[in-house]
Amino acid sequence: MVNKVFAVTLLLVVIFLSTAPVLPVKAEPRTHLQDWLNANGYTIDVWADELGIEIFPKGEYEATLLYEEAAYKGLNKVGFYEAGTTVYNQIFSGPDEVGTKKQFTATNTFGLYLDSPDGFFFSENALQPDGFDHVLVYTDTEKPSGYVVSFEDLWNGGDQDYDNLVFELTPLSKPPHAEFTWSPSLPKALEPVTFDATASTPNGGTIVSYDWDFGDGNTTTTPAAIVAHAYSNPGTCNVTLTVTNSESLTDKTWQLINVARAVKHDIAIVSVSANTPHEYPGRIVSITVLVQNNGEAPETFNVTAYRDTVPIETLQVSNLDIEENTTIIFHWNTSGLTPCHNWTISAEAPLAEDINPADNRLVDGSVKIKMFCDVNADGVVDIFDVVLAAVAIYAKPSDPRWNPQVDVAPRFGYIDLYDFVTIVYHYGEKCP
Repeated sequence: MVNKVFAVTLLLVVIFLSTAPVLPVKAEPRTHLQDWLNANGYTIDVWADELGIEIFPKGEYEATLLYEEAAYKGLNKVGFYEAGTTVYNQIFSGPDEVGTKKQFTATNTFGLYLDSPDGFFFSENALQPDGFDHVLVYTDTEKPSGYVVSFEDLWNGGDQDYDNLVFELTPLSKPPHAEFTWSPSLPKALEPVTFDATASTPNGGTIVSYDWDFGDGNTTTTPAAIVAHAYSNPGTCNVTLTVTNSESLTDKTWQLINVARAVKHDIAIVSVSANTPHEYPGRIVSITVLVQNNGEAPETFNVTAYRDTVPIETLQVSNLDIEENTTIIFHWNTSGLTPCHNWTISAEAPLAEDINPADNRLVDGSVKIKMFCDVNADGVVDIFDVVLAAVAIYAKPSDPRWNPQVDVAPRFGYIDLYDFVTIVYHYGEKCP
């Protein structure tokens, strides 16, 4: 009897087991996501390669819906929010199909959210209502500058398959903006022109090069935004600027620049003269220089008087107008100079771009620094000097007989016996 009962019981167990439904074995977390990635060419390890990113930098992005596998498909919504705010901006909604692309601009750092019937979940784990990490972020191996983002849409992670909604998040690289100005606005040939591209913007990264084509056959590449160039000839030139940013993106702009005929610059030294052909050491010799502007523009320039190659004095002439001339007087202090030496007197007015530089310098005569009491500067104090002194005695500057070379002793400004006696005293002295 017992054996019959056991046999019946065993038969019933076998029948139950053969007719009972087979329960599925729960997959390891993220396995479904790994399978999909493998099948679609992504070399991502869902366990080892997760970046842990919760907040993304501001900028322009494109989001591409890659995959949805969820009971809530058609109900889930994905968007972004500015970090620290509750302002939500939807990217994908339920009706969006795989392959849908959406672009958006985040003006501040931002996080991602999933609005699921099972809850409202965030990329920032501190905000998760259930304390579960619902968002995985990976480097996009197809677009290394972007990300692959996957969501789990069930409360407390549910089956943790993370393939409920998968999308690609790619920063959009904008090309730089090229812009430039130039100065002077109406340049002339041979005149330096400053080109300024500081208004150009990189739109991401930095500008690494400015490529200039000046439209006259000359080009240059520089890391600096400001460059100078001079045109050899007048005409209209097409100036092209190409800027490249650190993301290797470029932008180009061009403008026409009208280059006028070069202005002729021509300053001439007309004459150089001294107020005396000879003078005693320690006295002042006046040197008069006449300069003229023979060019086509007002000029400001320096004029230097010389004794041999030694500068005497430099004076500035300001805004000398076209076809005008002016007189400059230099005061040469002869103190300390050795007597019995002839100095060649000249004047020079150098001017950049002068079309006739040969007339910028003029040599005109000499001045002898003579021995004391050598009135006629012949190198010896003799009877001729005494006679000249006798002729000028008792003369004043207003007198026709006045000879300043005889006025050698106090009281100066009047020739008297002291001057005559002084010259006689040095009688016979000669230059070495």
